[in-house]
Amino acid sequence: MGVVATTQKSADLTDPAAQAADVALAATVNAQATVAATPAALAQVIAQHPQFIEAIIVAAQKSHGNGFVQSALGIVENQAPAEAPASAHHADAPAPAQADVASKTKQLTDKWGVRPHRFGGYVDGSNAAEMVFRETVPTAVAFINQLAKANHHEFQISNAELTTNFIAEGGNSLLDNNALDGIDGFNSLGLDTFMDRIDSLKPWLHPSIEHGRVIASEHMNEKQERVHSVGQLTLVQAIYASAAMLALTKSMLERDAKGTTTPLGKMNDTEQFYLETIYYNAGPGVGKGVLDKDGPQAAHRKWTGTDDTTHNRNAQYNASWRTSTYELMRDSTLDRDQFRPAPADAAKAGNDDLGQQIERIKVTVADLDEFITRSQAEITNYQLLRSPQETIDSVQKGLDEATKLRAAKVEMLAELVQIHKPDAAAGGTSSPTP
Repeated sequence: MGVVATTQKSADLTDPAAQAADVALAATVNAQATVAATPAALAQVIAQHPQFIEAIIVAAQKSHGNGFVQSALGIVENQAPAEAPASAHHADAPAPAQADVASKTKQLTDKWGVRPHRFGGYVDGSNAAEMVFRETVPTAVAFINQLAKANHHEFQISNAELTTNFIAEGGNSLLDNNALDGIDGFNSLGLDTFMDRIDSLKPWLHPSIEHGRVIASEHMNEKQERVHSVGQLTLVQAIYASAAMLALTKSMLERDAKGTTTPLGKMNDTEQFYLETIYYNAGPGVGKGVLDKDGPQAAHRKWTGTDDTTHNRNAQYNASWRTSTYELMRDSTLDRDQFRPAPADAAKAGNDDLGQQIERIKVTVADLDEFITRSQAEITNYQLLRSPQETIDSVQKGLDEATKLRAAKVEMLAELVQIHKPDAAAGGTSSPTP
């Protein structure tokens, strides 16, 4: 947990040559950032390679310090182009110009004392995972909000909240690496105690992640405690699992704020996100302590320490950079809490990749069918031979897990087929995604 995401986009993982070229370019750019003699020189590196901006910043901070980097970012902001082409599909809400994004980034950095992370590149629809993410997040948000309303909660979650939390918790790597299945909740999404909290999560669970539909995984956390997470998730399941954890967290904040001078309903969205982030990452005990001491005013404290990842276990620093990032996501990547249309080149690449992933998952489902049939035959044979019960139980466990995996992959496959446009490239715009 407390994962720091970057905005560096990887090459198409199905093309080894492109991937190698991308890695080589990233190394070259980082080296240029490290030896940049002046902030202006660093600004030139950033302007030439904006896709590596977070990696450039990390490299430059190590060699030159944060003040040097901030000066370079100021130069980039002043040199940024004034406008960008508008979306043909959303003419009344064009994608923000890079200058606008840079201006908003500086504004948020000044406000919070930490620079927001630009997560927009992870949701531009340029691979199958990003396309699935763009389609599933609004559905998951609507699902959670319907449950909240039906159970008389006053809170709702937004697409910006779920997107920011998912990516900040490690989803950046999943989306960047085009992960559609085989996702481990402990290592990839901060869902360390998902199965340990399954009873508390029950009111927020989508049918695809209910108990009996997912595979538990056991791990040792950073405190050397044995925890039970969830493994072998599809991306769709992972999004719903993240949404459930966020909803549970926000319900705890709502409960603790009830009866205070500022209940949840009187907090603005930024105050809510700041406090729920502390509840989510530092735990409800720490969260309640901050709520009792400062209330929503905690979200108006500016971080005064250095802006680097060595502070990631500090609750204020962690909540500050995430909330700063949430505001950038809300105001620059989404429009009225909806994903902006994907740029045309990204949409085409994502649609083409989606077609390839559909075929891959069909093969996986066929392999699971074969495994399930073989396992059923083995169990029957072992029973006829009166083999040891532990032998039968071992095969049965494998059969049960394979059956769960198959069901999840078939459900996701149906969604992929629905999203895919086989007869034409996906529509979009050439506008850049911040």
